[in-house]
Amino acid sequence: MPGNEEKRLGLEVGGQEGNDVWERMKNAFEYCFSRGVKSSLLIGSDIPDLPPVYVQRAFEGLNTCDAILGPAHDGGYYLISFTFQGFTPVPFTDIQWGTPSVYGQTIYKAKVHALKVCKLPRWQDMDTLDDLKALPGQTRLDTSLAPNTIEVINKMAKDIPVLGLCI
Repeated sequence: MPGNEEKRLGLEVGGQEGNDVWERMKNAFEYCFSRGVKSSLLIGSDIPDLPPVYVQRAFEGLNTCDAILGPAHDGGYYLISFTFQGFTPVPFTDIQWGTPSVYGQTIYKAKVHALKVCKLPRWQDMDTLDDLKALPGQTRLDTSLAPNTIEVINKMAKDIPVLGLCI
C-alpha cells in the first residue's frame, strides 16, 4: 500500500517479482510499459546520496536515447532507464551479475541490439560495510539527501571502529 508521499506524487509502488535480479528488473520494466508509460527508470536502493539531478538527467536523456545507464564504481550500475520503444530484455540476459563487468556486458548487449545508450556520471553504491563507513566523510554527501541514513550511521558510529563522522 503506497504511503502518503507516494500518493501525493502520483507514484505507484509495488513488490519485486522474479527469481533473480535480471528477471526482477525485466519484469518491473514490462509492468510499467504494460501500464502505458512512455519511459521507466529503476534505481538501486543502495545509493542514499544520489543527487536528484541525475534522475532528472536520466529522464531528459530518454528524449534522445533508448536507454540510460548510471555506472557504479564497482563495475555494475546504480540506475537504468528505457523508453517504451527502446526497451528489450536482452541487456539483462546472460549477465555475470555481481562481477565488475556487469556494466560493460550490459552496454555491449544493448549496442549489439542497436540501442542508443547514454550514460550518467559514475557514482558509488553502498555494497559493503567499508562503503557505508566512508559515506559520512565523503565531501559529495549532501546530508539533506539522506537524513535518515545519516541518522542511522551516526547512531551506529560508536559501534563501527574507525568511522570518522564529519556531519
